[in-house]
Formats: sequence, structure tokens, C-alpha cells
Amino acid sequence: MKIALFFIVIFNFLYAAKINPKLYEGDITERNIYYTQMRQEIEHTIASDEPSIERLENEKNLLSKLQELIKYKPKKLTLDSDIMKESTLTEEEFLKFFNNVAQMFAKNTTIKRNQLIVQDKLAYLKHRIENLTASKKENLRLYQLQFAYYKLIQVRDKELSLEFVTLLENAKELIYLQVTRVLFDLKKHLLELNVLDEKILKLDTRLIALNLAKEREVLSSDTISTKLDLKLENNSKNKDKYLKNTFDVLLNMALYEYQQKSIDKLLSHKTVMKNILTKFSKEDKFYEAKYLLLNTLSSRELESIDFLDSLLFTLKEQSQIIYDDFTTYLKEPLFIYDENPILAISILKAIFIIFIGFIIARIYHRQFIKFHNRRKDMSVIFIKVIANLGFTVIFLIAFIIGISSMGLSLASFTVIAGALSIGIGFALRSIVSNYIAGIVIMSENNIKIGHFISVDNKAVGKVMDIGLRATVIATIDNTHYIIPNSDLIEKNILNLTLEDRIRRIYVPFKVAYGADIKKIRSLIVEAVKTSDIKILRDIHAKKPNIWVRNMGESFIELDLLVWVEGYRPSTKSNLLILIHETLLEHHIKMPYPQLDLHLKKSTSHQPNLEKNFLGSYIKNQKELRE
Repeated sequence: MKIALFFIVIFNFLYAAKINPKLYEGDITERNIYYTQMRQEIEHTIASDEPSIERLENEKNLLSKLQELIKYKPKKLTLDSDIMKESTLTEEEFLKFFNNVAQMFAKNTTIKRNQLIVQDKLAYLKHRIENLTASKKENLRLYQLQFAYYKLIQVRDKELSLEFVTLLENAKELIYLQVTRVLFDLKKHLLELNVLDEKILKLDTRLIALNLAKEREVLSSDTISTKLDLKLENNSKNKDKYLKNTFDVLLNMALYEYQQKSIDKLLSHKTVMKNILTKFSKEDKFYEAKYLLLNTLSSRELESIDFLDSLLFTLKEQSQIIYDDFTTYLKEPLFIYDENPILAISILKAIFIIFIGFIIARIYHRQFIKFHNRRKDMSVIFIKVIANLGFTVIFLIAFIIGISSMGLSLASFTVIAGALSIGIGFALRSIVSNYIAGIVIMSENNIKIGHFISVDNKAVGKVMDIGLRATVIATIDNTHYIIPNSDLIEKNILNLTLEDRIRRIYVPFKVAYGADIKKIRSLIVEAVKTSDIKILRDIHAKKPNIWVRNMGESFIELDLLVWVEGYRPSTKSNLLILIHETLLEHHIKMPYPQLDLHLKKSTSHQPNLEKNFLGSYIKNQKELRE
């Protein structure tokens, strides 16, 4: 299998279509001859259907463009350096030269961007040519011509870009040298700036009104009138015109500050200019180039001043750039949800609101418990329930406000929450059930902190804490059971101190048949009454007593009934010891198992077996008695 795959790869490599370099490399004369031969091939090709006719027509057009490109000779780029002859320069003369340089800068930027696009197209065409299937072989020549066309465009743009780079370096040097000879009128520019600001403000107000009118028309008739559309277009154009005028005025002011070595004011003007670029209705590469050209001048000026000052201004400028980029990023939509753009700043604002809500909820929870624990008329469970409910309500309100601040509809959010809750519900169903059980336990009064309970006749202890998920029980052995609240709802719970701390306990013991029950009853009851064991003796209905529980095969079962207050596990042990001592003191025998055995004679060889068995039984009975 591996060998077969290897041969398939080799076959595809050897017989795959290759790029034809003759179309874009070599001598121009040879390429013209090759183009002529290819044109003849195209003209002699017979088209069988409409797609074939269209393909042949495209091949002819591409071949004509290739012939034009190899004849193309770019004009020599020159720089108008007449301003070098003047001793002083007016603003208009200098700005005319500055704008020419900026146009070259913009063209060079456009060329560099186009080179990236062309490179992507070449990569795509190369992939298509090399992976062309047999059913699409008729497209090979078209792809080859298209590849050659973009290859020649790439070569042409590289040569042009190199010329632009050399020319721009000379132009920047010339601007740097001549800016000191320009006569700037700062007062005039300040007045112009105020007038332009007022015009832009009026246009902004007018555009808001026009956009509202546009929205009304769209809502009512789904169309926009030609008159309104024309007004919007004219106002947008006027705003762009005033913004560009403002940019040019600020450029003059920035160049003046550059001339006066006032770097701080220069950076301030640059910040405003950068903000203006973002307000244009559409991207303007020429004005972006003007800003970048000014940026290179200011960077050069920073290199010429003192190192510490340069470092300070550079850090200030870079921090401003980082701040501008960060604010721009925050205001850009990260994604679209439910036709609503979700901004980064909206997400941060929502997180901040939810965090503040969580902090407020925690403070409320802590302070509520702290203040209300001092009140004796309120139970601890009630305080915890109110505190937890308040915490949840405050956090949910903050969460809803945070989500609403993002512009999300709560109706659509509930759909997501519902879908998530299904999966989360299956994964966390035990936790959720414990939380609900905790709320039920806290809302009821059947189990409270301080109660002694027995869980499923196993864990017996004092309730130390009731949480939303689990309840803590401390046993007399100083061990703690952490019992899920759902167990306290589902299992049998014995509350020893629910309504009253007084309860009756049963102490079982046994006596032999033939014993005087009345005498035993009076002796033990009297011994219990005179003992120092902590039980109730003075209440008539709760005095110690003895009941007969059962008559067994070898003994009579009795129960000592006493009333105690609270949960005292040692009481039963003390009473059993007292019963045993009282019975011994009055020579009352404790019962032991008795068995009546009846023997029958059957065969002659069994007497010895019966004798041995009887002897063993008598011996065992003596040992039991001893």
C-alpha cells in the first residue's frame, strides 16, 4: 500500500502542470515571438460551446495586455526643486511642494498594498495550475496567461516602488531643510480654525436631523426620497471638505511648531489631526500620507534634540498612540450577535457592572448577618435565608443591568440561558438539588442549629451549621458529619430536640423466671431516684418507672423508663451500671440461656454416645453458671 501511494505521488509530481516562465521571463524579442505563436494557437482553436468562446476571448485579451506590459516604460520620476532657489518661502509654495511629496507617498503606499494582493493572487493561480484536474485541462492556458500578467504587474510595481523610495528620501531631506525658511501666519490659522470648528458643528447638527428624517422615511415607506438622499450626500461632502481644511490648517500650525522646535505643541496638533482622519466619510490615502510625512519629520526632530528630552517626547507620543489605538479597539465591534454589534468596551463595562454588583451583594450579606445576629428575636436560620436571598437578588439585578448595557435583548439571552441550563442541569443536578433542599430546610423549622438529630439511625449529633449545600453535624466523639441537604429531605430524620428538650429513654434489662418483679421494680426505681444521675425525678408524670416488655424463653425482659433533658448519651450507660449493681446487691440472679433436652433409648451401641454427650452438656452448663 505504501509503495502504491509512493508511485502515485511521484506520478502526480512528474505529470502535474507547471508554471510557464516563457510568458514573463527572458528577452523581450523572444517573448514577442512566443506571444505571436500563442495567439495563432488561440485563433486556430475551435470553440465548441459558449464557455469555450468566452475562454478564448479572455485568453486573447490577456495576451494583448502582456504585450502592452513588456513595452511599458515608466516615466522617470523627478522632484520639483525650484523652491531651493528662493531665500524665503510662502506657505502656499511650501505646501504645494509638501502635497506633491505626500501624493508620491500615497502612491507608494498603494503600490505596496497592491503588491500584497498580487502576491496572494499569484499563490492562488499557482495552486490552481499545479492541481489542475484532467477535466479542467482546457483552462490551463488561461491560468498561465493570468499568472504571467500578475507576475509582470508585480515586476513593474517593484521597480516603480524602488524609484519612489529613492525620490521620497530626497524629498524628505529637502522638506527638512526648507521648512525653516517658510513664513507661517499663526494668527490667521487660529482664526480659520475657530471658523471651521463652528461650521463643522453646524454640519454635524444638520446631519443628525437629516439622518433622523432618513430613518423616518425608511420606517414608513422603506425608501428614501431623492431630495433627502441628495441633501445627505451634499452635507457629507461639505463636512469632509471642512475637515480637510481643518487638517490643512493644523498641518500649517504643526509645521510652524516644528520650525520653532516646540515639540510638545507639535505632538498635540498631530493628535488632533489623527482624530480628524477617522472622521472622514471614507478613507483618504492622500491625507493619510500627509500625516505620515509629518510624522517622519517630527521623529527626525526628536533625534536632533537632547537625549532625555527626546526620550520623554517619544514616550509621550508612543503612549498617546497606544492610547488612541486602544480606544479605537474598544470602540470596534468584536462580533455581531442578534444584529447587534458587541463592542469590547461594552463587554468591559458589563463585567465592571457585574463585579460591582457582586461586591455590593457580598457587603450586604456580611453586614446583614453581622447586624441581625445581635437580635434575640430572630433565628439564625431566618437571618441566613434572608441574607442569601438578598445576595442572589442584588447579583441578579447587577447581571441584568450589565447584559442590558451591552445592548443585548434579555429575551434572546434567555434562549441561550435555557439551552445552557439543560446541559448544566444534567451535570450539576445533585448540587442543584442540594441547594433547593437547603432552602427548604432553612425555610422550615424542623431542623435548626443546636438541634440533636439522628440521620437514618446512623449519624447522631448536634447541628452546627446549615448551609445551602450541606449541613454539619458534630457527634459526641468530636467528629463532624457533612451531610448533603438532599439526604436530610429524602432520608428518615429523628430530631431529638425539636419541640422540647425533654425526652424519654428506654433502658432494657432482663431477669430470670421466678424473680419477684414487684420487688425488683421498687428496688431499681428507688435506686434511680436516690442516684446522682441527671434525670427528671420531681415531675409526677415523668418519674422513673419499669415496664415489662416481653417474656422470653429463658428470661423476662424489662424496660427502665426515665426522662432526661437534652441529649446525654452517657445516661443509658450509667443506668445500666446502676441496675447491675442493684441486682447484685440484693442477690437477684441474672438470667442465662436454658435448654431442656429429652433423650430416648433406641439401639444397644448408643448408650456410650448418649453418656458422652450428656457429660459434655452438663460440663458446659456448669461453666456457664460459674
